[in-house]
Amino acid sequence: MAAYKRVSANFNKGKKDSPFESAGLMIDRKVYSVDAEPVYEGTIQTLGDNLVDEDFVPESFFIPEDELPKWQYEKGPKKINRVSKEGYEYVFSEGGMAFPDYTDKPSRTMITGEGGSAPSRFKHVVQTPSGRYRRLIPVEMERLNMFPDNHTYHPDVTDGRRAFLMGNALVCGIVQEIGKSLYRFIYDKAPASTRPIHIQRNPRPQLSLSLFGTEDDVSLLYNKPKKTYKLDSAKRLLIGFVKEDNEKYFLTKEPTKLYYTGNVSDFPSTIALNKLYYFMPHIKGKGVRDLYLIKIVRLGDKTEIYPDVTDTRAPRMVFELEYLESLPKYKMIRLNFQHAFTDTFLGRVLEGIE
Repeated sequence: MAAYKRVSANFNKGKKDSPFESAGLMIDRKVYSVDAEPVYEGTIQTLGDNLVDEDFVPESFFIPEDELPKWQYEKGPKKINRVSKEGYEYVFSEGGMAFPDYTDKPSRTMITGEGGSAPSRFKHVVQTPSGRYRRLIPVEMERLNMFPDNHTYHPDVTDGRRAFLMGNALVCGIVQEIGKSLYRFIYDKAPASTRPIHIQRNPRPQLSLSLFGTEDDVSLLYNKPKKTYKLDSAKRLLIGFVKEDNEKYFLTKEPTKLYYTGNVSDFPSTIALNKLYYFMPHIKGKGVRDLYLIKIVRLGDKTEIYPDVTDTRAPRMVFELEYLESLPKYKMIRLNFQHAFTDTFLGRVLEGIE
């Protein structure tokens, strides 16, 4: 008997519990397994964070009341007596699934059969604030796979086909992060893209634009995805001055940004980089408003995103940022270090702001 067949036939034979823990690896044909618990303090997104308001959902995506029993049956536990082609009798059984899907937890994986109105065990169903049940619309499926809004939209592509495309896709944001990590490991430097994934198409509204007059260029944005996170007033915050030629970049709210300091030798040595957690850009004459989570601090230079820059290739501190939220209005802050930086606690900036 081949070795792999022997292992497959006898592995853990006669034992009830699996020898594997929650994580592990194999090196030189030896398997190591440990019980690991993830530690994560960053932002998260639930199924509910990616849903649009009920008013923007076409009626065809709502489930009629007389169809609900069929959906409940498909989602529920069942045991069915069946007979195989060879005449063998057996019991087909499957456990129950949440109905409706939990909106305060991560989404289940989508499959290619996500589209269409027929009752199904695997399609997502959510309950709206009004109490009605509905399926997911294509833009919500795109968000769950971390694609830009309406990435699959085309006049000739049906909603069912868009659902098939998302069911056949990967969660591209995870692939992006794995790729960045591999790049750093292989080349010992950070990757930089001049076309970040968050550059999105103009979302297609679910309302008739004729309601808004006769203007040809009408842009209707709605229901941006949300994030779940908890601000910690005791975490350290870096406030950094934004040069005039970069102000426009920081006045828009893309989900990720890069902040470049001046020459790394000019960065205050008294600021402990390993203790920084948040970042706020300081706009001249305005102060601070937008709050970011610091994901990575590294060395780099502006030629990464501006290949034609001619001033210098001297190394700079590069902060990779994730947008969290904005204060109700700008707040003036005095910059301490070289009139360019302030290192403080988040709570001190939030004091007095409701």
